[in-house]
Amino acid sequence: MFQTAFTAPSVEATHTGMALLERGATAIEAMVGAAATVAVSYPHMNSLGGDGFWVIVPAQGEPVGILAGGASGASVGPHCWAGGQSKRGVESILTVGGAVAGWAEALDWQAASCESRASLELLLGDAIALSRKGCRVSRS
Repeated sequence: MFQTAFTAPSVEATHTGMALLERGATAIEAMVGAAATVAVSYPHMNSLGGDGFWVIVPAQGEPVGILAGGASGASVGPHCWAGGQSKRGVESILTVGGAVAGWAEALDWQAASCESRASLELLLGDAIALSRKGCRVSRS
């Protein structure tokens, strides 16, 4: 008999992922739900404007990688690191966020590979609720 386990960098996201799995969501769906919850409860680790990198290992076939790191901004160049440090403000932006596009691509891959089970409303429900009511955040 197998036990289901799920972990994430915040308690709220761990609960989201586990609850989704218990409701029959796939691992990809649980990861999207947990990532959205982390974006609220632990945003410096996974924000809506951040990057994402996926390795999906299907039961059959080759692993799939999703690079959801955004493209570099047009004005980013060597001048941004003059003196060995990046500047503050808009010139410190290294890439355009790709995390949400990565979530969509992972869900699209799943839909093309197998039956999708969970609605986007269900996957994002905990993150939306936490956004509305608030939650405790870490000191960092």
